[in-house]
Amino acid sequence: MLAPICNKIKMCVEFPRKNCELATNPNFRNFTAAFCEQLLPQWCRKNMKDTKAINDMHNLVYLFAYKTHQVFQARVIHQIID
Repeated sequence: MLAPICNKIKMCVEFPRKNCELATNPNFRNFTAAFCEQLLPQWCRKNMKDTKAINDMHNLVYLFAYKTHQVFQARVIHQIID
């Protein structure tokens, strides 16, 4: 369920239209890779029985993907943090 959202985050970082300097920052790239490929699957496996926690994490990752898209792809950033 979270894999397509994480793929959107990675694609926005790999092919940015703006903020290219931030997208090439190795610390940010390593964070997104570690979060999407290692931390998030382990967390989901650990909390598989807790549907509220999974739903909350899905909402947070969706918000992260939305803001990542705004920062690297969209023309105007409406808000940094909702």
